[in-house]
Amino acid sequence: MSDSITVLVAEDEDPLRLALVDLIRSEPGFEVVAVAADADEAIARAVEHSPDVALLGVKMPGGGGRRVAAEMRLGSPDTAIVILSAYDDRATVIDMLRAGAVAYLLKGTPPEEMLEALRRAVRGQASLDGVVVADLARELTARSGIAEHEQHFAALLESAPDAVVIIDAGGAIVLVNAQTESLFAYKRTELLGRPIETLLPDRFHDRHLGHREQYAADPRTRPWGAGLELAGRRKDGSEFPVDISLSSIATDSGLLMTAFVRDITERKAADELRRNLHERRVLLEHLVSAEEEERRRIAGDIHDDSIQAMTAAGMRLQILRRALVDPAHAQLLDDLQQTIRLAISRLRHLLFELRPPALDREGLVPALRAYLDEVGANSRASFRLEDATWTQPPERLHTLVYRIVQEAITNARKHSEATEIVVAVDEQHDGFVLRVTDNGVGFHVTTKTPRAGHLGLVAMRERAELAGGTLRTESEPGRGTTVELWIPREDQRAATALA
Repeated sequence: MSDSITVLVAEDEDPLRLALVDLIRSEPGFEVVAVAADADEAIARAVEHSPDVALLGVKMPGGGGRRVAAEMRLGSPDTAIVILSAYDDRATVIDMLRAGAVAYLLKGTPPEEMLEALRRAVRGQASLDGVVVADLARELTARSGIAEHEQHFAALLESAPDAVVIIDAGGAIVLVNAQTESLFAYKRTELLGRPIETLLPDRFHDRHLGHREQYAADPRTRPWGAGLELAGRRKDGSEFPVDISLSSIATDSGLLMTAFVRDITERKAADELRRNLHERRVLLEHLVSAEEEERRRIAGDIHDDSIQAMTAAGMRLQILRRALVDPAHAQLLDDLQQTIRLAISRLRHLLFELRPPALDREGLVPALRAYLDEVGANSRASFRLEDATWTQPPERLHTLVYRIVQEAITNARKHSEATEIVVAVDEQHDGFVLRVTDNGVGFHVTTKTPRAGHLGLVAMRERAELAGGTLRTESEPGRGTTVELWIPREDQRAATALA
């Protein structure tokens, strides 16, 4: 039996419904068991499949989301209902929460938050937009400020993922939820009646007092401290980064203000990781560009200087050879000329390795064919190119892709003991696939460590990512190795031109 969370997706807008299905199916641990486009179909599918959770659009043809939620609770009582709405229709949302929904999400909620809301719903925990929490809190207030509350609404407020702190006009805390206790490590009895600044570092106190007074004069939902690095303070004095948004609640006893506090430690860490990865990517791009520029320079020096000088030396030896009459001396000169010819041949091979002329003149596939001809002439293994393309990959990526394939072939020649190496180029999945396959000794991919003197699998993969693509390696001992590179037809990440 599957341990996946089973999901019913009920949404009348075709593009959004398809996107939601694709998102949920792509996430490990989820299974879409049914899809519906109207109210009757949603109710029928819920009764038929009894999913763990239903993701339900509010505006469902055939009676609306309210009817679906109510009848779904009767026909499939164990299904948690998550509402998805494009409208800030608070009355409808409150009504649907009364019908038994445990979460309310706005369309446009980040995918990772939507998936987490589905997980929370299965666990019986609420996921509510801050405005809705404010409305719930309004319903929980009475003449003296905080009144007895309805059990269902209280449970939703308590299980909200954000800390909810309600204060009176003087800044005293009058209500907190369970997440506030967890986030700040206070018991709620320790917070009730204390100033809201208790939960803020000292350096924010004066600023917060002024901001709170400004908000009281113009109470509307908005973030606090936009553009500032905000922090919360736990009971032990430790700090953590937060986002804070404010809302207001009008009661008979005066204005109450609600602060929704979210711990963004993980988000900031993820942002920092993304920045580091971006900086690393930029650095790698510069290094690859510098490496190619150095290859061009060395190739130019070899062509314009070393080969020319060696050729001239060979010519002068030939002139000297004609003047010699001693057979022994002539043989020594013939041997020397043969050595020079060998040196020139090796320099030409090095020139080809550094910068194949066909890459600039004809493109990637002709350059690969010329490379296989070159290495095949100096190897006991056979080399074959299988070209199934009808267009060329993006020109700006030719050099980078060529180097990846070249490195894969070099590794196969050095380490695989292969007798046959095949390079296949094809077009598929809206991009280009290049495979280097050998029939060599193979290896355990998970335990392979980079060898000194070549890029290694990790660096090859990094170069593939620079091209906006992916690199995959398949190998087993005794069964050869396949290195597969995929690059998009158009680089979606606009990689720097490295050719």
